[in-house]
Amino acid sequence: MKAFGYQTHGGPEVFNEYDIAEPVVNDQKVKIKTIKFGINNYDVDQRKQLAKIVAGKPYIPGLDVVGEITEVGGDDDQFKVGDLVVARGLHTYAQSVVAKKTNVAKLANDQNLNEAVGMVTSGIAAYNIVHSFAEIKPEMTIVVQGASGGVGSIVTQLLAGFDNLKIIGIASSKNATYVQSLGVDQFIAYDQVNLAQELNSVADIVIDTSLNGAGLNSDMAMLKAGGQLLMAAGVEQPANDKNIQFIPVGFTDKFTEGYILKELVSLLEKDQLQIRISKVMPFELASVIQGHQLMEQHPQGRIIIGQ
Repeated sequence: MKAFGYQTHGGPEVFNEYDIAEPVVNDQKVKIKTIKFGINNYDVDQRKQLAKIVAGKPYIPGLDVVGEITEVGGDDDQFKVGDLVVARGLHTYAQSVVAKKTNVAKLANDQNLNEAVGMVTSGIAAYNIVHSFAEIKPEMTIVVQGASGGVGSIVTQLLAGFDNLKIIGIASSKNATYVQSLGVDQFIAYDQVNLAQELNSVADIVIDTSLNGAGLNSDMAMLKAGGQLLMAAGVEQPANDKNIQFIPVGFTDKFTEGYILKELVSLLEKDQLQIRISKVMPFELASVIQGHQLMEQHPQGRIIIGQ
């Protein structure tokens, strides 16, 4: 089958097309014929340095996929051949992939497949931030740093589903209209104001979805004494005199990924979740290379391969 990968780390040009063997299912997995896959920041990091490359063997990246089930391992009454599904798997830059049944959710035949595949990794991360790490109570003020990003935009929309919260979304001024459409009560442009002064000690929770930790000082300044700082970036807890709870966030097993995807699909179906799509390109090598080039430019939305 056709797949896209590389045999050395480097820029987008390291990608090549390969003919590899079909993946094999076991009792815990299903095989999915790929319709679309998404490109994530993690895929970029793998290409540059993180992928464990075996000499003489191409590494096929990818986590997010939408497709049709072609084989179900073991006895199962949840999935059947022909089901349209969204999943978080491995090596999804390929015509067929396998995924654990616990990482799969069904889709309706009229589902927007670009939004479905565009929400997978970002949506799972966002759901865990809101439902596994944050200690949310009514009447809280919650600040979302990076509210226009893949994770931040979904965090913001999930928070908008709570009653009696004040949500402040922070992003660049060019994203004002988009962030305001996500249900925030207030938008602040970080490139137009000093956040530490503008929002000094207003937040019960700050959720910083950036991966570089650059906003750490303003995050601390925005929090009330005893507030919670949820950080996606791997940075050390700073000293502070406000008794701030510093909470590193990541993936957790509190919920299965399939459960989270099912919840997110339900929100999509109810028009309670929007996923911004930057570009959709055909299932071919040139698209994968271009998609990784676009990721280097920090696109305003998801990059999807497959039409």
